[in-house]
Amino acid sequence: MIRVLVVDDHEMIRTSVSEALGAALDIEVVGSCVDGQEALGAAAVSRPDVVLMDLSMPRLDGVEATRRLMAHEPGTRVVIFTSAVRGRQVNEALAAGAVSCVFKNADTSEVIAAVRAAVA
Repeated sequence: MIRVLVVDDHEMIRTSVSEALGAALDIEVVGSCVDGQEALGAAAVSRPDVVLMDLSMPRLDGVEATRRLMAHEPGTRVVIFTSAVRGRQVNEALAAGAVSCVFKNADTSEVIAAVRAAVA
């Protein structure tokens, strides 16, 4: 079972993505968070295999949250989940330790595949 934490500041996205991921037989959504700061605390408690991380969020953005998460939970895989095609931000997140990026306009099957690939 792949344990996933969903991090996005938009409730509708968090809920929809969590439901879609939870429908996969090999994925368990262990929580959802509104920003990177909340994600750090939740990851320490829930120990997800994968964090699906938005880039643009209040308090702590996805790049800095990824950087901090990798320092404290180096075994966790981060998949960036974004709607904005900002090469600089995506590259910064990958440099911080994210393993891949999937765009929010992707099909559900693509998001699930990105989560699975992160732990493969």
